[in-house]
Amino acid sequence: QRAVNEVEKSDLLPHHRLKMQIAPDSRCQATGAIESTIRGLQTGPPKLAVMGDCCSAGCAGSRDVANVFNVAGFSPFCVSPALSNPDVYPNLLRFAPVQSWNNYVAFLVIRDWLEYRRVTMVYEDVPLTRDVADLFSTMARDDSDAGWQIVGREMLSDLGVGKPLDEQGLEIAARLRDSSARVVWMCLYETTALRFWCALRKFGDFWKELTFVTSCMWWSDMWYDVDMAGTDCTQEEIFEIANGTIGVDKTPFIAADIPHGLSNQPVQEIKAEYNEACAANGGLCHEGGAAYAYDAGWSIAHAQQPASAG
Repeated sequence: QRAVNEVEKSDLLPHHRLKMQIAPDSRCQATGAIESTIRGLQTGPPKLAVMGDCCSAGCAGSRDVANVFNVAGFSPFCVSPALSNPDVYPNLLRFAPVQSWNNYVAFLVIRDWLEYRRVTMVYEDVPLTRDVADLFSTMARDDSDAGWQIVGREMLSDLGVGKPLDEQGLEIAARLRDSSARVVWMCLYETTALRFWCALRKFGDFWKELTFVTSCMWWSDMWYDVDMAGTDCTQEEIFEIANGTIGVDKTPFIAADIPHGLSNQPVQEIKAEYNEACAANGGLCHEGGAAYAYDAGWSIAHAQQPASAG
């Protein structure tokens, strides 16, 4: 919203107004995003672009609709490699780095810094995390000369089918305890990660010998909210097992005191205003997502300039 307000006050789009219409929550689901995007495009004034979703499943569904309406897409935070296919997702501009790069960094951390080769993979049963897990295992397979061995691939599902998530976590914890892996590569959303860690604690202290590395550290600033996750572990117990976890993610607002490349506003001022507003609304924040959303807002405005305007 700040980006839109700044564009309105600037002379970037003379004789025009730039307004933002909030569509219903997609619930991070493709079907929800389809419904939300249709409603957003069919109500109110004509739309120049769709900004969102903030998760890859939602982006895929939203783009299917936007393509039919011939509306461009600006995605602040969708990172799935599958969205890079221009034939399937034309006219989609993304701002956050594709998840493949996070995966590559996590791979190098395990191989070159920790110097481990025997790894157990634990990931969530949703399209994005399955894709990320496949990418990681492919890198390990292609680097087989270095002695890589994936000693376990464990998938947690919270889709309401099969065994309850906590029971799945206990079974994975038992297999992990009996394996030779000392590094656990993870791609889990925060609530699932908390319940997985809580399950590990029920099997004694063997988790103290493990190093956790996640290339999916897209969690909110309040990731440790045990009540939201529905675990029976305390915050202190989660902090103890999570301590030392190596997480790879996109950068939040940069620390340098420089002007923003599109708005020319001081980056630290933008960051401070966001954090103040976030704290006033309960503190459930995602600074990285906010930074990319600000970029997207200004980029939408610049995209509406006539070609002669540069």
